[in-house]
Amino acid sequence: MTRWSAAILIIIVCIGVSCSSVNHLAGEHARSYQITDTTSPAIEGSRLEKVITPYREKLSAEMNEVIGLAASSLEKGTGESTLGNWVADAVLSQAELISHKFFDFAICNSGGLRIPSLPAGPITRGQIFELMPFDNYLVTMKVPGTVIAQLFDHMAESNGWPISEGVSYEIKDQKAQKIMIKNQLLNLDETYEFVLSDYLAEGGSNLDFLKAYPYKNLNIYYRDAIIEFALLKHVASISIDARIEGRIVLMDK
Repeated sequence: MTRWSAAILIIIVCIGVSCSSVNHLAGEHARSYQITDTTSPAIEGSRLEKVITPYREKLSAEMNEVIGLAASSLEKGTGESTLGNWVADAVLSQAELISHKFFDFAICNSGGLRIPSLPAGPITRGQIFELMPFDNYLVTMKVPGTVIAQLFDHMAESNGWPISEGVSYEIKDQKAQKIMIKNQLLNLDETYEFVLSDYLAEGGSNLDFLKAYPYKNLNIYYRDAIIEFALLKHVASISIDARIEGRIVLMDK
């Protein structure tokens, strides 16, 4: 395989995995093209450009689509942050819309947010891909209160992870305390159902204790749930916005 044919293959594969839809191979047809060492680089470049251009233009148009307007900059930071609040609220809302039921809360690991901020003004689809580039699925999980306490302690070790509205807790000496879920103190004897990514549900970010519990896949990427949430708000002329609300209180500061 020449460097040009290899480049074409890489570009087409990259375009395929960058799109939000999941495609499955239905069939294949092979044809051989021979590019000799005597082929003009200019001709090869021209042919390659003709192949690439339609994909590039389609991808560029999709990634540059404005999906929302941010009223102010959303920032990622230690503990509670406006960016983390918005993401957690977005995936909770979409999970409830898809499932036609309510959940207790949603979480996102801080490392999953890959850019430091979303600026005020127009927000594009491409920016959300930069924010959440991984093809992790949105899932739900039901666990006892003792496991929720373990989860919050784990999040507290890194000064808290993004968590949805209606939940608050304090962090002291890297331990979670006064955990409130839907305005009620955490009850270790109750069962809670929450929203997360399949990466976390399968033990990612050192959440091995979650692997013992089954999860339900909502068949939408975590990233795409954020995009759809933004689009729904945009169509309704509601801006992207978030506030610091005391969801995470760092007592050691």
